[in-house]
Amino acid sequence: MGALADASARGLLCAGAVSRAGGANRRSRAAHRAGVRDRDELPTTSDLGETIRAALRQSATLVVICSPAATRSRWVQEEILAFKRLGGGARVFAFIVAGEPKAAGTDEDCFSPALRAELGADGQLSTTPAEPVAADARPEGDGPDDAFVRFVAGLLGVGFDELRQREQQRRHRGYCGLRRVRLRGWR
Repeated sequence: MGALADASARGLLCAGAVSRAGGANRRSRAAHRAGVRDRDELPTTSDLGETIRAALRQSATLVVICSPAATRSRWVQEEILAFKRLGGGARVFAFIVAGEPKAAGTDEDCFSPALRAELGADGQLSTTPAEPVAADARPEGDGPDDAFVRFVAGLLGVGFDELRQREQQRRHRGYCGLRRVRLRGWR
């Protein structure tokens, strides 16, 4: 969840989901939060619960924070499956924070089986492999800064290089402004 909090703090990503029914600029009140916390908000039964299903129905995208712990979570698997069954398979974004994306079936696997396979006509996982595209915040991946920009580029539907150049220009302007402030203070 740190990446989402960081995203919100940078002002590049608003927490919450965009309502499909209300258009691209309207927010759903039910889905207006950064995420769902398994321990506090999920039921103790095998059913996701109406609150979660309603939030998924109103969400334009699903962000999966990928790690070995998330891969082992029954609830992560169920949420991905429910979102895919609603027709959202193309709008699932993966953000790797730990584990290994090429370690399917091992303890280090960071992709839930629901990310690795397409849905069949019956709404169950098929044997057809999916090709999850992910921003990789691990040091051996994109690193946290580039992963964040790659993630936001995917959400916005713009090219990574274009957004990365904008981010670098923004940082440079901030650095130049800081230098001007420092120089004025020395006079």
